[in-house]
Amino acid sequence: MFTLTRHELEAFEAVCSGKDSIKKMTDGGDYSGRTAYRLVTSLRQKGLLFSGNTNEDGLKPSSSLHSAALRRYVTSKRHPFDVITGSKLLILISVSSSPKSLDTVAEETLLSRGTVRVLACSLRNSAVLTVEDDMMRIPRSNAFMTQFLQDFARGANMAMVQSKSREGTVLWSEGLECIFSAASTTVLEGMSKTAASAFHDYGIQLIGYTTYYHMAHWRPKLRAEDLALHQLLIDPQSTRGISYSLLLLRKVGFNRDYLTKEAKRLRVWDLVKEMIHCLSGLRVHNPLLPEMTELEELFREYGVM
Repeated sequence: MFTLTRHELEAFEAVCSGKDSIKKMTDGGDYSGRTAYRLVTSLRQKGLLFSGNTNEDGLKPSSSLHSAALRRYVTSKRHPFDVITGSKLLILISVSSSPKSLDTVAEETLLSRGTVRVLACSLRNSAVLTVEDDMMRIPRSNAFMTQFLQDFARGANMAMVQSKSREGTVLWSEGLECIFSAASTTVLEGMSKTAASAFHDYGIQLIGYTTYYHMAHWRPKLRAEDLALHQLLIDPQSTRGISYSLLLLRKVGFNRDYLTKEAKRLRVWDLVKEMIHCLSGLRVHNPLLPEMTELEELFREYGVM
């Protein structure tokens, strides 16, 4: 879903330019009928073209967010296709929201460190990526590329969720990972339950009609700190959600360094810092945090005072 070949990009561009059937795509001799059919099928499976009868007229980009983003990219001509072919797109999406180290990008993309370094060098030469002290980032001056990558990533995450659960709803998305909800009766293999849906593994029973999942292929197992943070991402304004995140952290315990690192990565550190103060018995003045008497009552209910 997150990678595209050069031929797929060229086929998508052809559709955007008005070649709305397999026949029109093959008229110029660029593709055989079999190749055009294969490319159109792949683009449909990735949610970039509307579904329908492949052999009829009417091929057009889908209404998905990543399709609209890709259409802007191919029609703008601001950057060549080579910049976003194959694993290069994975690397760019990984750093689309914040700078990351070479090792972190390698972990998220499941590429070797050497491969990331080689591809990053190519992207740097194309002026769409900067690398300094092994930290990779999209240049601030290239707002077009940043917007394309963030929109494409959100749309691709939505398409992946829909392919696994038609009623699935993306609640938070960034780069190559997302959190989504599905009906409580849905069973999804390979997905990690998170937030309130996974609290019961630690003896905290919460009843809900939806199940929350985390999707990040490089992180098959979540820690208690992750679950608490994901609850905040799902509903950052919910005092009840914050209360149960505090309960989980108090009940299970937490690694402060890991919690701090992840909270900063997910950009919820300001809130988490006050939560840590609260757990330390310090008074905080944040209307989102529960009153201390209410929190102590919740702690007593679960015997974690």
